[in-house]
Amino acid sequence: MAINKKELVGTVAEKLGSTKKDAALALEAVVESIKGHLTEGQDVQLVGFANFTQKVVPAHSMVLGLTGETIEVPERTQYKAKMSKTLVK
Repeated sequence: MAINKKELVGTVAEKLGSTKKDAALALEAVVESIKGHLTEGQDVQLVGFANFTQKVVPAHSMVLGLTGETIEVPERTQYKAKMSKTLVK
């Protein structure tokens, strides 16, 4: 069962003994920091939790299976999150 952001904020507030508003600000700061580092080309490693990485996928040609038409796929950045082995166990 998945929880949403609101439920996560409530859990964080409870663990910190703070308000939900403060917990929401802290969670948002963490998320924005991770996004900022990734867009700057830096990977983020949170030991015991996850690694967040990015890589540039170069432009390439692709053939559509049904029509046989060749299209050009532009360069793009791909983001990945890999959970820690200790978390998966």
